[in-house]
Amino acid sequence: TFLPLLRARDIQKHYLNIPDDYFVKYGIHLAEPRNSDLFTGIRILVQRIVTPTYLKICLTDINILCNSDIITLKPKAEVTEKELLVIYGILASRLTMYILKSQNVNLDRATYPKINTTTLQDHPLPDISNVNTRFYSIIRDIINSKKRNPSFDTSSLESEIDLMVYDLYGLSND
Repeated sequence: TFLPLLRARDIQKHYLNIPDDYFVKYGIHLAEPRNSDLFTGIRILVQRIVTPTYLKICLTDINILCNSDIITLKPKAEVTEKELLVIYGILASRLTMYILKSQNVNLDRATYPKINTTTLQDHPLPDISNVNTRFYSIIRDIINSKKRNPSFDTSSLESEIDLMVYDLYGLSND
């Protein structure tokens, strides 16, 4: 079976550009096939090559392959949809990129600054048990707006999320 293969450039901030020209026959014949469960179900996709201020990140449930320049974050079975949206919002925030850059000098280099799964695994998450329902609503609005129109300006919604993320960490926006 041939499946579409995502490359790093297909992951944009809050949307997935599904290729119609790049397919791979997936199976054990590949040099290093990964578990196919990694490419199915709800998950967060993160482009390893970072921008100076945010991660290129999207949420998807489409069965699609990813190359090694994309980090796939699959939630554990006990993670609720709301918790996943909060984690997504935190990872998409400017604060996350600030924290990641402060912990990894390689992310300041001009040529291909990349994160790895360990970088994200070590990222501290705040207590998310009492998140305001507005948080979920904004994240859904951003994702749905970008699905309908990838060039839609969601910067004001993203700024709202940034402020809420600061609050989750007990920080002010100063």
